[in-house]
Amino acid sequence: MILNDDEQLHDLQNGLSIIQKNSGFRFGTDAVLLSHFAQIKTGSLVADLGCGSGIIALLIAQLNPRCHVKAVDIFEDMCDMAARSVKLNHLEDRIEVIQGDIRQSSAYFNAACFDHVVSNPPYYPESTGKKPKCVNKCSSRTEQTMDIADVCRASRRILKSRGRLSVVFPAWRYNDAIETMRDNSIEPKRVRFVHDTLKHPASIVLLEGVKQGGKELNVLPPLILHNPDGSFTEEWLEIYG
Repeated sequence: MILNDDEQLHDLQNGLSIIQKNSGFRFGTDAVLLSHFAQIKTGSLVADLGCGSGIIALLIAQLNPRCHVKAVDIFEDMCDMAARSVKLNHLEDRIEVIQGDIRQSSAYFNAACFDHVVSNPPYYPESTGKKPKCVNKCSSRTEQTMDIADVCRASRRILKSRGRLSVVFPAWRYNDAIETMRDNSIEPKRVRFVHDTLKHPASIVLLEGVKQGGKELNVLPPLILHNPDGSFTEEWLEIYG
């Protein structure tokens, strides 16, 4: 596998490897957590909206051996890198990488064709804070090319009735996620808050909703990443592999 300039190969220690940029966007804890949180049924067709390096698509394909994933990103270089990672892991028959704008989902997908949508959208409004100089980093952190509303609108269109949307989002924007899902006929069904330690407030939230679902929210026990001594908790180690 030939790496481009400013790229390196990262061993995920689970039988998979992924190509990442040295100075660009690199996946984090949130992507791993979302991949394990999503309740994907056997044989599902899954859309990964804003796939970036392709980490979520790769992990979901490994965790759910009979599913197929369509991974979409707006940036050509990220799609090229993700596609090479897919090929590296011999998953071309189960993961397709598509360059496109999720706000124009009708150009790539038929209506009501997916069983599940996953997304790790940018966390911060475009006007928030200092923007990284790297375009990929900036778009992955701030809502320049997509936001939670874009994800929910696209999901409303491409999900089948009773299809599921799973997202990871900052805990402080939990209300935004809930309201936006409901505005798009996606009823929140499962929620889990993630804390660094028991003494820390939640940093991110994992949220799953059902298109045209009834109102019944299951609040799961919190996920704690570190013990008081700074070591990783058993659950986090099990998830991270």
